[in-house]
Amino acid sequence: MPLTFIVRNRGPWLAWALACLMATALWTPGARAASLHIVEQAYVRDPSGQMTLDEAQRQVQTPYRGTFADLFGPRVVWVRLRVEPTDVDAPLPSAGNEPTMAQLRVIPMWLHELTLYDPLQPDASRPAGRDTAPAAAPFTVRMLPIAVGTAPRDLWMRLQSAGPSYLAVEVLSADAAAARTVSDALFQGLAMGAQGLLVMVGVIAWMTDRKGIGHSMFSKQVLNLTISVLNADFFLAMGPGTKLPLPWLGGDGMVDVVELLRLLNMAVSLWFFMRVLMLLQAPRWIMRMQRVPLALMAASVLLLLVGQLAPVRTIALGLYVTVPLGLMLGAFACRRGLPDPARRFGRTRRGLERLVFGVVLTLAWVASFHSGFYKSRPESFVALALPLACISAVVVLIVVGWRRVLMDGRQRAEQQRHAELNALALEFERGERQRQQEFMVMLTHELKAPLTTLGLVMGARVASASMHGHAAIALASMRRVIDHCAQSVEFEDEAAPLNRAACSLGVEFELRRDALGERDRIQFEPAPQLPPIMVDQRMLAVIINNLLENALRYSP
Repeated sequence: MPLTFIVRNRGPWLAWALACLMATALWTPGARAASLHIVEQAYVRDPSGQMTLDEAQRQVQTPYRGTFADLFGPRVVWVRLRVEPTDVDAPLPSAGNEPTMAQLRVIPMWLHELTLYDPLQPDASRPAGRDTAPAAAPFTVRMLPIAVGTAPRDLWMRLQSAGPSYLAVEVLSADAAAARTVSDALFQGLAMGAQGLLVMVGVIAWMTDRKGIGHSMFSKQVLNLTISVLNADFFLAMGPGTKLPLPWLGGDGMVDVVELLRLLNMAVSLWFFMRVLMLLQAPRWIMRMQRVPLALMAASVLLLLVGQLAPVRTIALGLYVTVPLGLMLGAFACRRGLPDPARRFGRTRRGLERLVFGVVLTLAWVASFHSGFYKSRPESFVALALPLACISAVVVLIVVGWRRVLMDGRQRAEQQRHAELNALALEFERGERQRQQEFMVMLTHELKAPLTTLGLVMGARVASASMHGHAAIALASMRRVIDHCAQSVEFEDEAAPLNRAACSLGVEFELRRDALGERDRIQFEPAPQLPPIMVDQRMLAVIINNLLENALRYSP
């Protein structure tokens, strides 16, 4: 599994990077100062988009807590905030009747237009604050100055959104606003760093994994980042108030383009996960299950073409929630690399690895979208991501160059090892040839004398009994040489089985001596009570005959 290989072989610096990201993620929420000013929140939907502040105040207000989010409601929403001062906001004596100023921190999403109203002002119908360039800087944190005052008061905001309504509001003091700016920068760096880290993991997996998962992950992450940046900066590139020439989409068509880009982002991520599951040999029914999200995405595109935006958002939300469940199920059902049942803790370890791999796939799915990105300055995402992209490119080049240096070093070492092996093989071949030449010289010497004796006997007109005796000895010698050659071939081919049997070494030596013609020249005294040995008698006879023949040949 590529995750195990990466952690095992590239673990130190990757573990440090993950630890820094996790520490930042844990520290960032703690560094954010809590908003103690807002004690009550409520909203009023404006389906017509023509409602005034007085009309909104007379409508039934729906209270809510935390973040306001509405995927399918109208595009215009009035939000009421009940703000009251805290002890730290009490005005100084020298300030007179001047109210304490604070910062209204707003995090809207999508294209929006935000207007702030203060009912206590002499002309409440006039906005107390307005986002200066609402269409030119989407996904940007808004900081609007407000007067907290000395008593509880209501603030009204009119949010006109071109996408799903999303609004997170906080009232912060000057010190808290400064601390939040720092935490926003850390969170932004965390989000962008996580995306860059996933790209680097894809590069490492590309270089280490030969099954195709690495380059698929790299391509998926780069495409996700590109589509996310295009989605976030689409309105900035088009300009505020731009009307697209797409009459079949309804309205100005810009919201539909954003939804289409989000569906494309999901399709890219789903393609990557299907490829990973296929390479990990997931069951066929798992792969068939992946056709359902693809069919839903195709249906969403058709719904966008007919102007049905609400069902498209419902399908996107369902896919966002259900796809991770299918990924976890596919990670556990894959058949590649099954453990040995006899190995202790083998199945437990494999189960934990698959659980971790499923969690990683889920995080990769969640990180495929830019819903967690927002900016503290109204710059483009391209301008924010360009330094990170340059740094990542330099790091990738360094890593690839380092990898190339290592590969070249390993290739040179491999070539040197092959050269040494070839030299050893050549030396062994030369030794074999020399031994063959020595064997042929010895065989020629052993056969030359018997053949000469046989030639003399056959050339004599009348062969005497002594000559016949020498001829018999010559034939026995030739037969013995031939038998030795056949035995050597059998030993080299390991075709001759050893027939071990109990025998006495003294008796075998006596029998071999009696079989020789010059037995009187051999004198030996066996040790008394020699124990029997388990040997192959035929091989023992060959050994004893060689010893006796050498003794007779080289003894005076």
